Amino acid sequence: MKSLPVIDIFAGPGGLGEGFAQAGFDIRLSIEVDKIACNTLIIRKFFHLLKKKSQTDLYYQFLRREKKLDYLTKLFPNIWQSAKNSVLCAELGNPEQENIIFDKIKKSLGENKDFILLGGPPCQAYSIAGRSRMLGAAIKEEDDLNEAEIEKIKQTKAALFYDDPRHKLYLQYLKILSKFNPSIFIMENVKGILSARTKYEDTFSNVFGELELGLTNPDVVLKNNNSNIISQNKYTLHSLVENNNNKILKPHDFVIKCEEYGVPQKRHRVIILGIRNDLKEFHGHLLKSDNHITVKNVLEKLPRLRSGVSKTIKEDTFINWSSTILKQYKKLLSQNVDKEIQLKHIVNRLIKSNNSISRGGEFVASENFTEEDNSLLNWLRDKNIKGWVHHESRTHMESDLARYLFCAAYALKKNKSPRIEDWQGNINELKPKHSNITKSKDENKLVTNIHKDRFKVQLWNEASSTIVSHISKDGHYYIHPDPLQCRSLTVREAARLQTFPDNYFFSGGRTAQYHQVGNAVPPFIAYQIAKIIKNILKLNLN
Repeated sequence: MKSLPVIDIFAGPGGLGEGFAQAGFDIRLSIEVDKIACNTLIIRKFFHLLKKKSQTDLYYQFLRREKKLDYLTKLFPNIWQSAKNSVLCAELGNPEQENIIFDKIKKSLGENKDFILLGGPPCQAYSIAGRSRMLGAAIKEEDDLNEAEIEKIKQTKAALFYDDPRHKLYLQYLKILSKFNPSIFIMENVKGILSARTKYEDTFSNVFGELELGLTNPDVVLKNNNSNIISQNKYTLHSLVENNNNKILKPHDFVIKCEEYGVPQKRHRVIILGIRNDLKEFHGHLLKSDNHITVKNVLEKLPRLRSGVSKTIKEDTFINWSSTILKQYKKLLSQNVDKEIQLKHIVNRLIKSNNSISRGGEFVASENFTEEDNSLLNWLRDKNIKGWVHHESRTHMESDLARYLFCAAYALKKNKSPRIEDWQGNINELKPKHSNITKSKDENKLVTNIHKDRFKVQLWNEASSTIVSHISKDGHYYIHPDPLQCRSLTVREAARLQTFPDNYFFSGGRTAQYHQVGNAVPPFIAYQIAKIIKNILKLNLN
């Protein structure tokens, strides 16, 4: 019980595993289907193994692009092989790979009978946004259909959505629980799982009800789903945020609001702690942070960057960027907004600002570590890097530069991000060309049923909104709060809001990096959970 190995399934880029690794646990195996995320996991395991041998100097040279990864792997072939052996690229839920996965788990555990299981099934099938997108938009262009035809189409599309096999991926988690009987498990998912449904009927079966039963007694649910993997172990379920003493827990008692626990992000997740019945009970929970960590706390001191400009501009230089913004300001923004948000003053400052400001890059050298100390910043920072990794801005269309400038200036003045109905000025030109945004009878106003804050600024003095994988597609929902930078967040900024340490390297191109960051569990939350589990293990040593 002193130091249990950890198996991390549906691992993504390793958010849960990183928190446990930082708490001193050995992540014996991570299982993930995405090949690029698997590369990220291998490199991170490589770093932790190098750290144990005090051999991280070359890793930092790799982060600074002074050495290639191949150089390190050839210099430390055994350590690299150990890192590769700790990651399995496989698809949980694929019958053809089930035995491969089980064999790998068994081999990784070796003689260990007890271990910790981590993971959360992919969340798209459970997310409220995903369901709204798939079902709410089911009928969009069939305006000439009668009511019966529309209802039939709705039912057909809804049935396809609810038959999505991802609704049942939690059964793979239950299979591993039942077959390998871990001492403790942590299961994570989006809050939408509390209301996810499995059939398009008037009376729905709630996914969480079956999940809760399955996590308590996996055999019952597995039998109902025709599985031959059966054991006799049962588990008690615990909330990590509520006092578990003599309380009947409700589904919402398992929701962790990350911003209450030192994370600068309004990310709400269902996280369930399961303890095998032969272990001693434990009554504990996460302690709310005394400090309200904000976007400003973790982003303000990063090197300032400008956005890139569209390829229609001859050369991506500061001069062309600033002159493009000035042109867009005169064309779209100068009529009715200056008095309210003093935009002209901001534009003048931008034009006169230091023309050495760059777009950043995969590594940005900097000795600037003047951030105030707090528990999260001490967790994030690593001065050995001597700069910042994955801190490169995106390129934005000329019209979007105008929108970003307006939104950031509005937020700075009013301490809130503008919604579509707040937009003024030459609204017909400035408004996004989206089908779900339309004019009202008053031509100076817009109405929308969806995405009322399609362009959203992350406010300095608040926790950010949830970082999701859509950030890989565009940055409209993640506008930097400094209007003088006129851009969306970089990968490193998104990673900081997700509490990934600054020395965390994400494989792949920038789109893949964003995707990994958006899909992860905040490691700082996982670290706090890992410390609770350490106390459980200490209790069971006595």
